[in-house]
Amino acid sequence: MGTTLNGTTNYNIPYLDGSTHVNFVGDSTTILDKIDTTIKTVYDNIPQFDPTEIENDISDLQSDVTNLDNG
Repeated sequence: MGTTLNGTTNYNIPYLDGSTHVNFVGDSTTILDKIDTTIKTVYDNIPQFDPTEIENDISDLQSDVTNLDNG
């Protein structure tokens, strides 16, 4: 990618100035691959939601309330 200035803070996507020679196909593909990889990594690391945990917590709380009412 010709002459580049510093890249973006988080993913080092290069900044370009007026004198930069850009290969739009190659450079864009490289940048898009970086973005795609980062999005995929974030998505893969999102914890999976398990509704049975909340259902069990609700059931436990309902039992606790019932025990208080009967206590």
